[in-house]
Parts: sequence; C-alpha cells; structure tokens
Amino acid sequence: MVDMVALHEDTAKALMASNIRRILAARGKSAYWLQRQMGLGQGSFYPIINGERMPAFLTVAKLCAILDTPMETLLEEPAPAPRKKT
Repeated sequence: MVDMVALHEDTAKALMASNIRRILAARGKSAYWLQRQMGLGQGSFYPIINGERMPAFLTVAKLCAILDTPMETLLEEPAPAPRKKT
C-alpha cells in the first residue's frame, strides 16, 4: 500500500524546491545568495533547495519575505509549456 501522506509530502518538497529555483533563476540570483540571505548553514539549506526536506513554517515565511513572493507560489504546480504550432 502506498503511503499517501509521504507521497504528498514528497510532491510538496519537490514542488517547493523547483519553484524556489525557478524564482531565483528569473531574478538572476543563486541558491548560494538565498542561503546567505536566509542565514542558514549548508546542511540546513541545501536539503530544502534539493527537495529532500520540507522546511518549517517560519523558514517558509522567511523564504517568502526574502523572495518577495506569496507563500502559495512556492507550492503551485508549474503552468504547462505552450504547445508549438507545426
């Protein structure tokens, strides 16, 4: 039997990591820049940015403040890529 809670948690971690990286890329910022802004050590920060760990609520709030983005943006599914006309 599949553990649905773990499945949803894994999906949320992956979505959050992907969205953080997307936001950083759009703003021309690096993961290292965000780590320094957060004041976190590598051992705490990189599992979040790599989708291995779900951050605590206050860490998410700090991420959102630094990235100037609403919290729900971090868990949004990416929009589908536009189809190319042939």
